[in-house]
Amino acid sequence: MKYIFVIILAVFMYSCHQNTKLKTLEKGRYRAELKVNDTLNLPFNFEVISENEMRIFNAEEVIEVKDITYDNDSVHIQMPVFEGLIVAKIDNEGLKGHFEIPSLNRVMVFNAEKGDSRFKNSEDLKVNISGNWETVFSPEVEEDKYIAKGIFKQDGNKVTGTFRTTTGDYRFLEGVLNGNQLQLSTFDGAHAFLFTAEVKDSMMHGMFYSGNHWKEPFTVIRNDTFELPNANELTYLKEGYENLSFAFPDENGNTVSLEDERFKDKMVVVQIMGTWCPNCLDESKYYSEFYKTHKNKDLE
Repeated sequence: MKYIFVIILAVFMYSCHQNTKLKTLEKGRYRAELKVNDTLNLPFNFEVISENEMRIFNAEEVIEVKDITYDNDSVHIQMPVFEGLIVAKIDNEGLKGHFEIPSLNRVMVFNAEKGDSRFKNSEDLKVNISGNWETVFSPEVEEDKYIAKGIFKQDGNKVTGTFRTTTGDYRFLEGVLNGNQLQLSTFDGAHAFLFTAEVKDSMMHGMFYSGNHWKEPFTVIRNDTFELPNANELTYLKEGYENLSFAFPDENGNTVSLEDERFKDKMVVVQIMGTWCPNCLDESKYYSEFYKTHKNKDLE
């Protein structure tokens, strides 16, 4: 009896080990969805390169994700740079879980399955929206109203582009135009944006969703000559000031000031940004490359 018990125990332990075998992501292209509300989902595409590497696609943007860990039948996908995190259970049908931004206490239901489409695509083409569009967000609320420039390129039903504002843009948008219904989305780990609109002649009326926590209407009129205000005139010194002056601690606690000796008689680029802002990081990369290309004694 003693030996029989030992054999049964060994079989049981082996069976438990088999049932808890670590699951990993399968290679291939996926179509993911974030739940915006009871009737709307925000889609995006990604490709699993290996069990520890994937790529997220938004139009021409490709985001490399390499911080992927596993816990039994679940995967934790940490987005690069930002704190956005996808936690999902792996099963035969794909992934089911949630996307979260912990510091903001924001959570969205997340699902993904093998596939290459973003939005459902029909052959019904009624209009081409390629070009520039004069845009107003929250047009009926004076304190929230702001202008933007819609810039779109359409190839068949596929549409890419962005809404450019006076302070940045809404990233790399990708979607479709089916009949007169426009759908665009982007997901970068910091932002989850969905735009829907109805196109009528040379106008659009739509809704912008930021995750599942914010939405606002927008109106658009085709205007190929429309331009936003001159960016060089949006920021200026107040009357009575001749120079920009600042002092702040760096990441090591050392005070940095424009009056520091290392900046004397040199051109200095001052960037005011948010660490949570992908556009700001793109700007930083641009200035970094600019500095490497034009580095000389007059440029700091």
